[in-house]
Amino acid sequence: MKLFIKLLVTICILGALKPEPIFAAAENKLGIHILETEELGEVSKLFPDGGYITVPVRLDQLEASKWQKFFDESDKFRFIPIIRFATSHNGKYWERPTKRDIVNFADFFSKLDWHRQELIVIAFNEPNHAPEWGGKVDPDNYGQSLTFLVNWFATEPKKYLVLPAALDAAASNTDTTMSSNLFLDKLLSKFPATINSLSGWNSHAYPNPGFTGRPVDYHKMSVRSYQFELETIKKRIGKDLSVYITETGWDNTKKNDSLIAGYFKFAYENIWYPDRKVAAVTPFLFNAQTMPFSAFSLLDDNEKPTMVYEMIQKLGKEL
Repeated sequence: MKLFIKLLVTICILGALKPEPIFAAAENKLGIHILETEELGEVSKLFPDGGYITVPVRLDQLEASKWQKFFDESDKFRFIPIIRFATSHNGKYWERPTKRDIVNFADFFSKLDWHRQELIVIAFNEPNHAPEWGGKVDPDNYGQSLTFLVNWFATEPKKYLVLPAALDAAASNTDTTMSSNLFLDKLLSKFPATINSLSGWNSHAYPNPGFTGRPVDYHKMSVRSYQFELETIKKRIGKDLSVYITETGWDNTKKNDSLIAGYFKFAYENIWYPDRKVAAVTPFLFNAQTMPFSAFSLLDDNEKPTMVYEMIQKLGKEL
């Protein structure tokens, strides 16, 4: 019954939705992507003055005590959470979310104390990859799920700022991937009202190809990839969106730490920080001890800070 009533309310208010744009909630746009909520204490050493924290949450992780502690500690350490929704993995791919899954996420997080007036949430991950979306690239199905999520969360008693799943800008058109250009084109063609209702954009602005590009590169697979996406959205539907770069980073098995540290410094000081459309940058990843994620970890095999860690820490203090 609750689902039916809220669907009726959603239909009635859909045309009236006019979400406010997101702007950076802190002067420091920098943050980090983590995998586990328990890492906040250690992350506070990286950012003693606070910052943004991107963290995924799976359907099997909806434990009230765990996430309330996360929000309590985020408030204590002056972190601004960005929550990325994930479903469950069957060994081959991530399951597509059902409407019930989306409702469960909303019901769960609305019951918690965020210590903030609003919560930033991300509607899943890189759906232009088949393994990220039920084993098949399906922009129509993702658009339908995103539409339901945006509308449902708008009826919640608390304020959510909804971002879409970031796209892999380096993907090509194959049996298991779709280029971000084509995927975005299909979303804008069939779901322009949904894109217009978003609170902001979400980007994985990696230095591709191969996570080895230079920060001075200027093309659709570079650390400026988000600019091309925002320009496309503006041109097609006239919507100006701010952007959250929730993943970026260089592969430390292909580039040494000293060079990567310099790349981060250049990109943040010359591209992301001065760009008024960029609300936050949370590089991937704080800590991972196994491949492939360890190639991006700010902690080495002994869980000691790398030169990249030290550079990001310095940038967080200076800007």
